Amino acid sequence: MREYGTAKFRMLRVVWDLTVKPLCQDRRRSTLSVLGIALGITLIFSVDLSIGRARDSIHGNGLFVEGADAEITSRFGRSIPEAVYASALQVPGVVLLPLKVGTARLVPEGKEVLFIATDLVKLPYFVDGTPFEEARETLMDSLRAPSVYVGSGLVKGKFEDSASWTRLEGPRSPPQRVKVLGVLPASLFSRQMVLADLSYGERFMGPGIDRILVRALDPGKKASLVEALEAHLTPDLSLASPQERILRTEDVIRSFDFNLQALSYMALLIGMFLVYNTIFVSTVRRRTEIGILRALGLTRREVTGLFVLEAAIIGTLGSFLGVFLGAVVSSISDHGVTATLRSLYGLQILTPDGALFRWVPVPLGSGILGSVVASVGPAYEASWISPAESMREGTRESRAKTGEGLRCATGMLLILSGLWMAFSVHLGRFPIAGFGGLLMLIVGYVLTVPWITRAVVRKVPSWLSRRRVVEVHFGARNLLSSTGRTAMAVSAIAVSLGCTLGMLMLVHSFRMTVEEWVDGNLSADIYVKAESCRGRVFCDEVLDEQTIERLRKVPGLRDVYAFRTFEFEFKRQKTHIGFSDVKLLHRYSRLRYLEGVDPERVFKEMTEGPYALVTEPFAHRFNIAAGDTIKVPTVSGEKSFTVSAVFLDYSTELGYMILDRRFLKPLFGVNDAHTLGLYFDPSISADQRVQGIRNALGGKDVVLFKADELRAAVLAIFDRTFAITRAIYAIALVIALMAVANTLFALVMDRRREISVLRYLGMDRRQLFRMVFSESSLIALIGSVSGGLLGVPIGVVLIYVINRQSFGWSVDFYLPALSMAGMFLGMLLVTAASSWFPFRLAAQISPSRHISHE
Repeated sequence: MREYGTAKFRMLRVVWDLTVKPLCQDRRRSTLSVLGIALGITLIFSVDLSIGRARDSIHGNGLFVEGADAEITSRFGRSIPEAVYASALQVPGVVLLPLKVGTARLVPEGKEVLFIATDLVKLPYFVDGTPFEEARETLMDSLRAPSVYVGSGLVKGKFEDSASWTRLEGPRSPPQRVKVLGVLPASLFSRQMVLADLSYGERFMGPGIDRILVRALDPGKKASLVEALEAHLTPDLSLASPQERILRTEDVIRSFDFNLQALSYMALLIGMFLVYNTIFVSTVRRRTEIGILRALGLTRREVTGLFVLEAAIIGTLGSFLGVFLGAVVSSISDHGVTATLRSLYGLQILTPDGALFRWVPVPLGSGILGSVVASVGPAYEASWISPAESMREGTRESRAKTGEGLRCATGMLLILSGLWMAFSVHLGRFPIAGFGGLLMLIVGYVLTVPWITRAVVRKVPSWLSRRRVVEVHFGARNLLSSTGRTAMAVSAIAVSLGCTLGMLMLVHSFRMTVEEWVDGNLSADIYVKAESCRGRVFCDEVLDEQTIERLRKVPGLRDVYAFRTFEFEFKRQKTHIGFSDVKLLHRYSRLRYLEGVDPERVFKEMTEGPYALVTEPFAHRFNIAAGDTIKVPTVSGEKSFTVSAVFLDYSTELGYMILDRRFLKPLFGVNDAHTLGLYFDPSISADQRVQGIRNALGGKDVVLFKADELRAAVLAIFDRTFAITRAIYAIALVIALMAVANTLFALVMDRRREISVLRYLGMDRRQLFRMVFSESSLIALIGSVSGGLLGVPIGVVLIYVINRQSFGWSVDFYLPALSMAGMFLGMLLVTAASSWFPFRLAAQISPSRHISHE
């Protein structure tokens, strides 16, 4: 033991010798510990980035709103009629800014960007300091030729006003060469956008205006001017604050955001067990040194601080590495998140390149704080090591056994309380009580593990002694004498496996339910969408009435099922209204209603009266039940419909209200469709069907999907959405490996004297390996079995509580037996294989080193 010098530098040298230096010397353990935290932070940061970029995209779609007093939008996502815009222009004292918002693709880069077309002459009224006030002459160019302004994130350098060109592709426009008039200021405009004059925007994106921003020239008369504008609007248009629209759009993804982040924090919870084991092994390895330092005057608080500092260093390194990996993973996973947001919520999400650093503090702080919290237990226990205790064994385990019954009873109480809280308590629209109940369930289980482990391991020695398996008998006795350490390894395996199994049950049950729903609803032979929907399953482009009539004349065609949707504002929240041919829906689809519904009654009501069907998420969001009345604003005034039944649907979390197609033209003046399902006579071959469609359209391009192709595309989006569960399973395997290895390291180091005596008495390397392997296998077996038992209630809570409260979906319970068997086998193999590392340490113990003490 070196002399530590003056009091001023004593603590710094202690920190170096007891904390920093061991981390550097034991690089393997330190690296794996840092990696365990990094994996958890990777998931957290990648989720934060993906959701944060989605929110940025929502705000990017709401450009210019800061300078607007009000906004005119369609309640059903339709274009605003030109006649309404012309009428509103007659109101004096206001400036109207028409907007057309969509997406375009840069060619040949393939980058999808925000495309906004507006009246550039009026834009300075809404965005102060725009370059258009000083560049009026360029506006004339934008009216005469295809010309645009581009965001600063789309260029490496500044475009020259007269010599720069780019190529754009739109949903209704092939790639075309456009002139770049200038670069938009990053402080005022989105970096990932293209801005054009409305005259070119309608040629590029199609006719129509998506929304109109309103600004009063005299702020004192704003209320009266807004009231005057309302007189010029039709019933299907709304006049409200533009900021309110953005908040409503953000609100629809909050449940998705909350649940995705909660699942990612589960990975960090699993990683905290690794930190606990790491610090625990560290205290065992330095037990003698701690006792010497205590004898030299080191206080208990200083000992605790040293090991907490070690955990903080591990957490800091792991968090920074996780932030870096999370940025990489986010760039890969953004496509899956974007596809989910488009399909579930109907949002047009881009991926703007915002600053990464504003999302860094939360995951960084979570990793460091989680590591520190996980280290408090072993650090506190290390502070109780006295100089005399550091020279003998068994004291800590004696203390660990004290109060075991009380902890077990507390754990059982927490488990029961957690289940009650999850199923009985509802706190708002987010499943806070559900996740709180899960946390109580997990903590309660951890408290019962020592008692369970002791009860199981106590039976093993007597059973093995009758079979004279000496090495395995010794291994079981070793675990029984160190139940506290063994229980923590079992807890790490059980919690990581239980959380993973619970999520696997949710994903598997959800996927099987969706597969059944898809098979019951995608029954047409061929599905037809607009040509601009190529490469996109979820697309809002319509097929006009003329195209539908042409397709009805295809030879061998039995029925044409047409489906049309609108965005629908109900109770100031975004949802959908759909128009379907109820007769064909009843004939070909297998709708699943909530219990107690007669399908024939529903069919009769839907075809004869003003009745509607609503999906389960719609009923859940708006507290609607069969028999309730829903008022729908239409172009001809408000109409009332009675809810006939609630049916199960998994197409969107926003929900649907379904009306018979006979109401489409009277209520909205159109007779087009988003999707057509074509049912052919079985005698018509697939080639004849496609050729008949092409001939009927006379060369007009459409996109054709077979039912199995559409089914595969829907399930692919589902699989990308839940790809996070595979990452959590990988983390669970790493945690299990490290937990068992660390525990066995500690057991071997604590029993160095005993192992030395056994080696002296004749135990060879093969018998030593069997002893260590038996300990590892027993820990793995108890942890895996108890993890499976823990995973069942976690899965039940996720399926029947958290999923229901978050999305309003009923999911049938399916037990993924094959996947569970594979996970159990993988966990057993990984944890059993971890015995190799402590065996190497045990094999290095000299047979004669400790014999002089005996």
